[in-house]
Amino acid sequence: MSLLARFAKTKTPGDLWQPVDQAYPSLFDLKTHTLGLTGKGGVYALWHLGVRPQWLHIGAGPSLGVCLASAAAALVASPWRGNGGLYAAWVFMDSARWPGIVQGLRSRLAPALQDVAFPEDAVWDPAAAHVVFPLPPGTTER
Repeated sequence: MSLLARFAKTKTPGDLWQPVDQAYPSLFDLKTHTLGLTGKGGVYALWHLGVRPQWLHIGAGPSLGVCLASAAAALVASPWRGNGGLYAAWVFMDSARWPGIVQGLRSRLAPALQDVAFPEDAVWDPAAAHVVFPLPPGTTER
């Protein structure tokens, strides 16, 4: 059974990290996904590859296209960009689920930019109950 098939069985319908069956895109090259992201809310994850891969940020917002564009603008000059690149994945879901899922992923992964609030990220109580949620397929906790 493929990793994607096992992942799909652990989720509710529609809770698949995107893009499905494609390589995760660079945060700075989301042109092919822009139309599908603008105006759709959900949770997103950013990470850096290279010699020392690292989770960078877990966020959420009402328009993932705007959230990811905002993150790209904030990180355009970051050292992570040139050393293996910055990558993104996202999952569409209802806003009521964002706080617990974001809090759960942040506590589990301890992203380097966990305390950075990108301008378009949703804001909520950091005391939200943590919800266990799978990582994007092919990634690890590290």
